Formats: sequence, C-alpha cells, structure tokens
Amino acid sequence: MKKILMVLTVLLGALASCLPAHAASFADLVDFTGQTHPTLHYTYNDVADNAKFSWTHSILDDLGSYGLSEIKLLDTELSLTYAKTEGNENWTLTGFGALLKTVDQPLTTAFILSTLQLGQLQQTGQITILPAESTTGADTLRLIESRLSGHFEIPKKAEPVNAPEPSTILSILLGLGGLSAVKIKPRSRG
Repeated sequence: MKKILMVLTVLLGALASCLPAHAASFADLVDFTGQTHPTLHYTYNDVADNAKFSWTHSILDDLGSYGLSEIKLLDTELSLTYAKTEGNENWTLTGFGALLKTVDQPLTTAFILSTLQLGQLQQTGQITILPAESTTGADTLRLIESRLSGHFEIPKKAEPVNAPEPSTILSILLGLGGLSAVKIKPRSRG
C-alpha cells in the first residue's frame, strides 16, 4: 500500500514539474522629448554626423520579482520613432538595420532582435543602441522615442501534491473489500 502511494506521489510530482511555463511582457521606453527624461528639457535630441550618441534600454525593472537567470526571453522588438532625415542622409542603427528617410513627419521603424542581441539582453538585461550615419555633411536625425518590448517565459512552479492520509486510503479499501465480500441475494420473481 505504501509503495503504491509513493509511486502515485512521484508520478504526480513529475507531472506537475512538466507543466508549461507562462509568459509575461516587458517594455522600456526612452522618450527623447523629455517626458520621461526631464534632463533633456522637453526638446528633441538631434544627432549629427556620427556624434557617437547612444542610449541604453534596460529590462531589469520590468521582470517583477524574477531575476535574469529565472526567465527566458521569447521575443523582443526595438521600435524607434524619429524625424528629420533630410536629403540623401542614410542613417542606421548599428547592428539593427537602416532607417527610412523622412523630413518632418515622425516615422517609426521596428526591428526584431537577432539571436545574438537576444542573448546579450538575456545575459545583461541591457542593450545599447548606437545610430550611425553613412553620408557626409551636416546631417541630422531627430530622435523622438525608442521602445524595447517583448515577452519572457516564467517557469511555473509545481504546487505541492496533496496526498491523502494512509488511514483514509485504508478505510476506503476496507470498505470496498467489505462490500465485495457481502453477497447480494437476487430478488426472487414472483
């Protein structure tokens, strides 16, 4: 009897540990208009001719009570809203790709993080963005907003298995055994 209970407990525990994890989301915003960064005095930030301007996104504050080692990043997207890429200017985000050209109308370009970038973010919780311009002259890029968002997997913790008391199981088995030992007489027809 104890062996059966032990086997059932082990099987239920193994089943609970195989439960799927659930996902949560994160988002980190860098607002270049100063709404979340007042030190920029509510002005746009113009980047001129590879000025080596960069910014860093961090997901560490968006993981709740979990640490980087407890989660697994599933997907991550970087979206940049910008304006004022005039003329023949060619701007890129180093390691991400090219930005489209726009004059005064804000434009948003989104990039999916590569496996390497996702690995870096998983390891450090941060990723640095560096705009680069491949043309010459007094070219500008007006940054408005940068958003890093995505999903991460949280392993589901197994709940403790509630096994019945051995005496309860024994009582049920004895009751069933007693019922099977009693012969029920068929009713006579008549």
